[in-house]
Amino acid sequence: MSLIDDLRNGIAQAHQITLAGGLQAPVTWKRCTSASGSGVKTFAPPLVIPTLVIVKDKPIRTFSGEVVTSRTQLLILDPAIRVGPEDEFTLGDGTIPPILLLDGAILDPGTNAPVLTQVYFG
Repeated sequence: MSLIDDLRNGIAQAHQITLAGGLQAPVTWKRCTSASGSGVKTFAPPLVIPTLVIVKDKPIRTFSGEVVTSRTQLLILDPAIRVGPEDEFTLGDGTIPPILLLDGAILDPGTNAPVLTQVYFG
């Protein structure tokens, strides 16, 4: 077994344990399917997905390079969920915060997709 297999299996186990243990919270995810030059976005039908919600102030560098404080982060342990910067999330409190940064630091060489994704909000 390779290191990436061990990592995939460990994340899958963490996903199942935290989901079964009630640690993951449901959020609504809308994947952006297109965006016009005028800022009009089209979305796929919304999906409710389980995530680990982290409420903690953390300084980050945004897509534009600006250093700001992220107040909420989502950790998505399901590698099938591929988030884009134009997507939208509705959190449990009903807010739709702007995505400041996406982090999928470890790419699966078999799929070229992140094995997990962290989403940082303002």
